[in-house]
Amino acid sequence: MFPALMGILGILHHDLQQRLPKMPKKKPKANDQNLFEDSTNSE
Repeated sequence: MFPALMGILGILHHDLQQRLPKMPKKKPKANDQNLFEDSTNSE
């Protein structure tokens, strides 16, 4: 739960979305937040 690390991940995630326009953007952001929380909790 490091704010700086989460900020970097957010920037990288946004950059990946910019580079991969083929990915569907129909998924709600709430789902992405849950995925991030699950990954941080498992580590």
